[in-house]
Amino acid sequence: TNEQQVNTNKNVKNINNDKNIYLYLYNIYRSKVKEAGFSQKIKIMSECKNTKEYGELSYEDKTRLYAELMAP
Repeated sequence: TNEQQVNTNKNVKNINNDKNIYLYLYNIYRSKVKEAGFSQKIKIMSECKNTKEYGELSYEDKTRLYAELMAP
């Protein structure tokens, strides 16, 4: 039905938006943590977590972003 299509379109839009937000945050903060020591990485991640965009990510994306940015 038309209502199902609208819901599907909204879900796809949300998924694409989450991916865009994830990539946006990853690109910004990856360059900041690249050469940082552990304590500096924690400060940078705290800065990231305080952004509006971070709050819009799903729990899974937040976890993945944190893991990827904290990796050596």
